[in-house]
Amino acid sequence: MKPTQLLPDATNYRPPPALGDMRPIAATEPQHVLYRGRVRRVRAVIVAQHQRHRYYVLTFKRGHAPRDAHLCAIGPRGQRHVNGVVVRSDHCTPLKAGLR
Repeated sequence: MKPTQLLPDATNYRPPPALGDMRPIAATEPQHVLYRGRVRRVRAVIVAQHQRHRYYVLTFKRGHAPRDAHLCAIGPRGQRHVNGVVVRSDHCTPLKAGLR
């Protein structure tokens, strides 16, 4: 499954990197991250094909995803009220299991 619709940043558009397939969360990946001052659940991990970066698919309610996230909004099947937003891993802070 690949992200299909990309929303450009309103201030400075850069083409998105080539992303690989989404994969389930491994035991070494964080279950929750701190992104823009709020705790978000990680739904999946995407590894970039030509870079060493990882991207997290974070949970947002529909209509609440940040407009300037240079990334894409994904709607999982069967859950109309939830969007996924792809965020680079170094733009968020991983949280340990007990700190949520």
